Amino acid sequence: MKIILSQVNEHHGKFKLSYSISGTLLEQLQQYRTDVIDSFKALTARGCVDILGETYYRSLSWLHSRKEFQRQVFKHSNVVKDLFNIEPTVFRNTELIYNNNLAVFIAGLGFKGVLCEGVKRVLNDKTVNKVYAAPDTIDFGLLLINATLSDDIAFRFGDSNWSEHPLTADKFAEWINAHPADA
Repeated sequence: MKIILSQVNEHHGKFKLSYSISGTLLEQLQQYRTDVIDSFKALTARGCVDILGETYYRSLSWLHSRKEFQRQVFKHSNVVKDLFNIEPTVFRNTELIYNNNLAVFIAGLGFKGVLCEGVKRVLNDKTVNKVYAAPDTIDFGLLLINATLSDDIAFRFGDSNWSEHPLTADKFAEWINAHPADA
């Protein structure tokens, strides 16, 4: 967290990021690691760090019950507001599950966008590197995960057998800059 805070401070509001933190983790941090909660408070107070909205328990409730889903989303949003004095504006569903009905539902709860997978077969050769509009919503964006770059960090970063190991910040920045903004 110290590294992130130093980057936020060093770049004067131009370094921004979001965290996805379940309600159950927030409960555990409040009970056992208040120092971590304090670190997140310091980050969110700078206005450069956001907490994504999500279901409280990282559940699959969207697939089962809209009522339970909404209850969990509100519960999560409330704890984020209580702890960090911010309201989540972008939603991340468990396992990035998405469909257009979810977008309409989440927009109706006041969110401005949703984070989801950039599925190649759905994109039809369009880029994942821009914000798309969700059907049947107004002023609501679809923010797509760049699976290749995300997987480089999540799965390959520590793999010493990976041809690109070790992955450095400079190398990763080059890859980001090489991705087209539009396609």
